[in-house]
Amino acid sequence: MAQVPRLPKRTQESVAAVILVAFGVLCCRDIKRSLPMKLSDDDRDRLALHTAFAVHQISRWIATREDVPKDIRDRLSGHISALEGVMVATGHDWIRDEMEATEAALHA
Repeated sequence: MAQVPRLPKRTQESVAAVILVAFGVLCCRDIKRSLPMKLSDDDRDRLALHTAFAVHQISRWIATREDVPKDIRDRLSGHISALEGVMVATGHDWIRDEMEATEAALHA
C-alpha cells in the first residue's frame, strides 16, 4: 500500500476548517427535519454563499503553500471551478476572474 503524505499541522487544521464549514452547509437541509428551528431559504442561500467565499479564500491561501500535495491541489481546483460555475450562474459573475486566478495558482 502506498504511503499517504502527511500535511503539516497548520495545513491539516485549515483543511479541517474547510471540511467543517462545508459539512455545516450540507447538514443545513437536515436541520429543518431534526430541529424545531428552520432556516429560511434566504438564510440558507446566504450561508451557502458565505461558505463558498470561505472555501475560495482558503483555496487562495493553499495555492501559496508549497507543502500541499498536487492531488489535493488538483481536487481543490475542481471544487473551485464548480463553485465558480454556480456563482456565475446565480449572478455573482464579478468573482469569475478571481476564482480563475485561484484555479491557475493551484495548478502552478
